[in-house]
Amino acid sequence: MAGKNGVPRLGPNDLNLAGTAQVLKDHPALNAGYIDGAICRYNEVNLGVAIDIETGLVVRLSVMRITGNWEIAQRVVSGSKGP
Repeated sequence: MAGKNGVPRLGPNDLNLAGTAQVLKDHPALNAGYIDGAICRYNEVNLGVAIDIETGLVVRLSVMRITGNWEIAQRVVSGSKGP
């Protein structure tokens, strides 16, 4: 969904996912799963939201894209014009 000047608008779900991804990056012990009776920590943060459509479940945005949007939003809020 595009906002002013064609820039995508960030909604509450986008911010929630971006915040969750950032927490997992900041606290790697939380980025884990339980596999075959053991806790396995992951090296990468992979987070998405499945959306149910007629042909099945899809995940629209990758975590890299979500966190990229979050970083853009933070720069806008802080007034930073840097990369």
